Amino acid sequence: GRGRGLAAAIRPYPYQYSSGLQVESQKFDPINETYMLVIMDGINCKDCVSTTLIFIPGCHFRDPKFTVSSGSVVYDHSSQNLKWQIQGRSMGFYRLDISEALQ
Repeated sequence: GRGRGLAAAIRPYPYQYSSGLQVESQKFDPINETYMLVIMDGINCKDCVSTTLIFIPGCHFRDPKFTVSSGSVVYDHSSQNLKWQIQGRSMGFYRLDISEALQ
C-alpha cells in the first residue's frame, strides 16, 4: 500500500545522549507499534545523571506508554521528544519500552 515504506522509515531514534552511554540495541515494530531501546552505561557515578533524548514519531505513537528499567521519562507530544533521565549512574544496561496505549 501507499506510504508503507515511509511509515517504516520514520521511526523512533535516540539523537542525543550523555557521555559514557552507548546504544546497545533497538527494535522498532511499526505493525504492533512498539519500540525497545537498550543502552549501556560505562560510568559509575552515584551523583551523576544520564540523559537520553529520543525522537518519538507521532504517526506511530499517538498515545504512547513508556516503561523504563530505571529512571524517569518526560514526553513532549508537541515536539515528539522524550527525555529519559537516570539519577545515580552505574555501569550496566538500561531498557526503555514504548507501546501504543490501548484504547
